[in-house]
Amino acid sequence: RRAKEATARASVDERAAGMDPASRYYFLMEVAREQALAAEFQAGIRTFNQAKTRRPPEIPVTEEIKQLQTTLQEQNAPVEVTLISDGETWVSITNFRAPYKFGGATTVTLPRGNYDVVGRRKGYRDATFSIQVRAGAPPMKLTVICTISADSR
Repeated sequence: RRAKEATARASVDERAAGMDPASRYYFLMEVAREQALAAEFQAGIRTFNQAKTRRPPEIPVTEEIKQLQTTLQEQNAPVEVTLISDGETWVSITNFRAPYKFGGATTVTLPRGNYDVVGRRKGYRDATFSIQVRAGAPPMKLTVICTISADSR
């Protein structure tokens, strides 16, 4: 996932490099808007900030840009997610947290975005859950326990 984000970022930077300052600003703001719509909030914040620092002084900040900034700021605050496991399953959050074992409940603080939570246990099938961490959503609790034997079909 990080490699994909880095490739996308490099592509945006490459496309923006040859543009005049005004075109670059509008292009980067459009990319930030698309990233926000795709729930790629951290990437959207980075792109928005890049555009903001390169805004030519003669270009006004529109209401649409202010609204995008508000949306990205709202999605920037981390959210607590409670994970529940059995002490036998290794639980990881793709591109965020390495596998670890715990019994009972543990709370992790995640930036808003999309994640895969993976449970692994020797002799069992992986348990994989895709979650969306969003502003204003009710507190999330997720049970991650491998229960299906690797031998069962």
